[in-house]
Amino acid sequence: MKKTILFYFICVFISLAITLNGLKACTPGVKHDNRRAGHSFNAIPYDTTYINPHQKNFDVVHYDIHVRLDIAAKIVFGDVRISGIKRQADNAIYLNLYPNMEIDSLWLNGVTTTCIREDRVFSIHNEYPAGPDTITIRVKYHGTPRRLGFSSFVFGEINHIPMVYSMNEPQYAATWLPCNDDVADKAMMDMYITADSSMVSVSNGRLISIENNDSVKTYHWHSNYPIATYLICLYSSQYVMFEEEHKMPDGTILPLQFYVLPRHLDNAKIDFSRHARMFAVLEKLFGPYPFMKDKYGIAEFLWQGGAMEHQTITGIGTSLVKGKQYFEDMYLHELSHHWWGNSVSPKTWKDVWLNEGFASYCEALYEEQVNGQDALHSKMMEYSGFPDENPLYNPGDDMFSQKVYHKGAWVLHMLRNELGDSVFFNVLRTYYHTYQFANASTDDFINICQSVSGKDLTIFFRQWVFEDFRVPQIEYRWKFINSDILQLDIKQIQQKGVYTFPLEFDIVNGKTRSTRKIQLTKAEERFNLTVSAKPDSVILDPHQKLLIQFIEGN
Repeated sequence: MKKTILFYFICVFISLAITLNGLKACTPGVKHDNRRAGHSFNAIPYDTTYINPHQKNFDVVHYDIHVRLDIAAKIVFGDVRISGIKRQADNAIYLNLYPNMEIDSLWLNGVTTTCIREDRVFSIHNEYPAGPDTITIRVKYHGTPRRLGFSSFVFGEINHIPMVYSMNEPQYAATWLPCNDDVADKAMMDMYITADSSMVSVSNGRLISIENNDSVKTYHWHSNYPIATYLICLYSSQYVMFEEEHKMPDGTILPLQFYVLPRHLDNAKIDFSRHARMFAVLEKLFGPYPFMKDKYGIAEFLWQGGAMEHQTITGIGTSLVKGKQYFEDMYLHELSHHWWGNSVSPKTWKDVWLNEGFASYCEALYEEQVNGQDALHSKMMEYSGFPDENPLYNPGDDMFSQKVYHKGAWVLHMLRNELGDSVFFNVLRTYYHTYQFANASTDDFINICQSVSGKDLTIFFRQWVFEDFRVPQIEYRWKFINSDILQLDIKQIQQKGVYTFPLEFDIVNGKTRSTRKIQLTKAEERFNLTVSAKPDSVILDPHQKLLIQFIEGN
C-alpha cells in the first residue's frame, strides 16, 4: 500500500466534514455509503484477539466465492465454499464473519448444519476425526458490508457512475466474506462476481469467463497462486479496459490489463505507460514476476489516499489518474509488493515492515537503476523524517505509519551498507525464493541474512528493528595534532539507546579525498588516525548510507 501526501489532507477534510455536517463525499463527484463509519485513517486498529487460536487448526486450501451485488440496496448476496484441512484434533472449526452479515444456510461436507456466532467469529461444532481430514464448508449469506479500516467494502459512485470495491487490509475481509482471516493462511481462489450488465467486474487472477444472463453479467476469475485474505479483492464499475503485454525473461507473455473510467482513458494510457521499465528493473533485481500465469493490472477505485497492491490487480484512487505521470513511485511501490507482500507475505501483522519497508526501498532502488546514485540518495533523504517512537517490529495500531515505510526502507539500506551490494542482493533473492508463495517472519528474514552473509547480525536487528531506540544523533569534533594525527571525537546524543555500527568518513585535502571506516560501539569514543597532512574538512557518512543526524561541534 502506498499513501500520498494527498491522503493526509483528505483525512483532515473527512474528519472536518463529518464533524460539521455529515458530508459523505471525499472528492467532488464521489459518494460513499458511509452509514457505518469506519475508523480514522491515521491509525488502523490491530486487534490481537481477532484470530481465535482454534483457527490455526484449520488450513484453508481453496475459496470458491460467488457474490451478487445489489447496488441499489447496497447488499452483498454470497455463496462461498471453503475447502480445507483440519490439522489437529478439535471438535469445532472456527472462521471469521462480521455480524452485519446474516448466515442464511450452512453446510458441512454437503450436510446442512448450524453454527455458533460470537462477534466476528462463527464456529461449527462436530465430532471430527482425530487425524488430518479434508472438510468443505458452504455458507450462503447476505448483508450490507461494514466500512472499516481503509474502507473494507464500499458501495459508492463517482459522477453518477456506480463503483463497488473491497479493501481488506489488514484484517477486514470478513466484513463481507466468510473466511479464515489469518494472514498466514493462504489459499487458492475462484471469484464469481454478478452485477448489473453495465458493470465490468474485476478480481485477482486471470479471467476465465463472462456469462450474460438477462440484465446481469457474471465474471469468473481464477487465481493460479495462493492468496492471503487481505489481498482478495473485488472491483465493479462501468470500466473500459485497455491492455498491454510484458515479455517475461523466459519469453512468456504476461498480460497487463488496466480498468479505468471512460473519461480517464487517455490519462491512464499516459500514467501507466512506464510499467515495462518497472518490470525490467524489478525482475533484474529479484527475479521474474511471481504471478506469470495470471496477469498484472490496475483498477480505479474510490479510496483517494493512494493505492493498494491487491494480488495481480492494484487499486488506484480515481483522483490520481492525471495523465501527468506524477505518481510513478506509487505504481512502482504497488508492483514491487507482488514480490514483497503478495508472494512473500508476512507471517503476522507484527512483521508488516517486511511488506511496506521493502516496497518503499524498491522505490529507492528503482531511482538508482533509472537515474543513478544521486537519485537513490535523494529518495533516502525523503525517508529521513518520521515519528521517532516505538519499535519497527510489532508497531501495533501504527502499522501503516511513516515509520514502518520509511524506517523499514532505511533498515534495508543500512543492511546493504553492512553486507555490501553483492551479499545484500543475494540475501534478498535467497529470501524471496525460499518463501515464495508462503509466509515469512522477521526472524525468518534475519536467519536468511545471517546464513547467506555468514555474519552475526543480532545487534544490527536488535537496535534498528526490535528496540525503540531513537534515531541516532551524532555530535562530532575533529582536530589535527602532532603533525600527523587526526583526532576524531564521536558522541551519541539521542535520547534513548546506544548504537553499534560501521561509520565511513572522508578526509578532504584540497581535491584529494581518502575514505576511512571506524566501528562505533559506545556512547562516547575518541579515534586517533594517522594522516599525511592537516585536513581541510572531515565529512561523516559522505554517501548517505546511515539513518543518522550528524552535528559538527566546535
